[in-house]
This record gives sequence, structure tokens and C-alpha cells, in this order.
Amino acid sequence: MDRPPKQTESSSDAAGLSLEAVLKLDQPNHVTDQDTMSTTPKQPRTATAARRRHIVDHLRSLGHSESIGDLSQLFGVSTSTIRRDVDALSDESKIWKISGGDVMIRRHEPTWHEKEQCEHVSKAAMATYAAKHLVNESDLVLLDSGTSTAALGRLLSTRNDITILVGGLSVLQAVAEGTANVMVLGGALRQHSGSLLGPWASSNLRSITPDVAFIGCDAVSATDGLNCPLLESVEFKHEAMTRARTSWILADPTKILTTGSEPYWASIPPRTGIVTVQSSNSELSEKLGAFRRSGHHVIQAPLQPADTD
Repeated sequence: MDRPPKQTESSSDAAGLSLEAVLKLDQPNHVTDQDTMSTTPKQPRTATAARRRHIVDHLRSLGHSESIGDLSQLFGVSTSTIRRDVDALSDESKIWKISGGDVMIRRHEPTWHEKEQCEHVSKAAMATYAAKHLVNESDLVLLDSGTSTAALGRLLSTRNDITILVGGLSVLQAVAEGTANVMVLGGALRQHSGSLLGPWASSNLRSITPDVAFIGCDAVSATDGLNCPLLESVEFKHEAMTRARTSWILADPTKILTTGSEPYWASIPPRTGIVTVQSSNSELSEKLGAFRRSGHHVIQAPLQPADTD
């Protein structure tokens, strides 16, 4: 009589394992480095798959980066095992590998069309203030990519006494039908964000001195700077703030209160200011105080009376 096939460890459901079960399965008598010696690709063992799932869950709940060493201690496995886990999860676009050996969760990055649906009142207030008080006649105005800068671009597009230097697709669409003089920096289009980046954009920017630059952001910190998804974004934003005679970051309160989830940061020159909106939020006041202590000029644009906190 034929015996029923013996169930192997890899056929069990990894999703049902608790973290404690993963730690037990990862003891040396269950998991060894010999699994990596095969030259033919195969699915990860139950313990490996479950551990990687728990790594993603841990980083998601943590909200910031974690070192390879800390992950190794948490999961009770060697650093080489964690490095293989990190490489596999990075290849699957589930986590970021950061220079220095840290890793963090790779969150969904909204498209610029999705961002247009958020914080309309704050963006309108910042744009109205900036257009009225921060842009002068005959200025060469650099507008970075972003929906806050696009809101400003729509207001500036009706002026024929300035020149607008465009750094992104959302801004170009906002100013295309206006009367203002418009120049496009050029560069490689990043469709997801609408940014124009790369060597061409950076080279063109280095040959220009804008009178004023307005910079968009996903998150901003007084200590770390502007949170960016790409090194090219870091280079462009820092170059724009450095080249311009005056520069301002347009950041609604959500951008100041959020923890940056992208792997790169662009430092902010001390002379760059912050434009946000009025709010009674105490945490926001604390964070704006940190910018002021770092030497940054902070402007809180007024909201319409019906929209104040």
C-alpha cells in the first residue's frame, strides 16, 4: 500500500506563524546557511518566508529605519541571514536599503494627481500669500515640481512682468495658458511625480540665478531637511535653494508634522524660509520653533476666516 506523501515544512502556511514561532524555527537545528548553496532558484523555507513577513510588519509599525544588527538581534539570526532577507525584500520593492546599513519600509508614493486632491485650503492660502508678498516685478521665479508650487504657478501665470522657470510637469500645466514668460529647465521626466530631474536639469540650473525659488516637499524637518525619494531630487532641490537669491519651502502642516518615509534627505540652507499656514496645533508650533532656532524665517499664511482652526 502506498503511503501518503510526507508533508514537508515548506508546504505549511507561513502567514499563520507568529513571531515566536519564527524565532523557534530559526534555531540552528532548523535553519542553516546550507539552503543558500543551491544554484537553482527556489521558494524560501517556511521560517524564512515568515521571518521576512515579520520584518516588513516590524518596519511598518516602527515608522523609521532599523539597522541590520538590530534586526539580527530581534529575530535571533545572524547578520548574514538578515542581509539576505533585506536583499530579497528590496528586490521585491518592499523595503528600502539605506546607505550606512539601515533599512526602512517602502511606502506607497502618491502620484502628483493624487496629491492634487489633498490640502486644497492650505495650498491656496500659501500660494495667495507668496504671490502677493514674495514675488516682485521682473523676478525670475523658479517653481519646483509639486502641487503646492503648481497652485502658486496658477496665480503667477497671469502676470506678464515676471519669468517663470518650470521644474515639473504639474507646474508646466498650471502656467501653460497664462501670460507670464515661461522657461522649462528640461531634464528626464519622472512620470510618477512629474519632476524633471537628472544631469540636464541640474546643469541648466547651475547656469541660472533665480531671484526667488519655491520648493515643494513631501516631508520637511528642521534637523534632517527635505525628504526625497531619489538622489536626483536631493541634488535638484539643494541646487535650487543654493542658486536662488531667496528661497522658500511651501509646506502645509501635514508636511511638517509627518515623519519622512523616503530614504534620502536634502539639507536646507539657513537662508531658506518656510511658508506654511496659521494653525493652533501645538505640535506644529513646536516644530516651527525648531526651524526658527535653526535660523529659518517662518511665515504662517492666513486661512480664510471660515477655515481657521
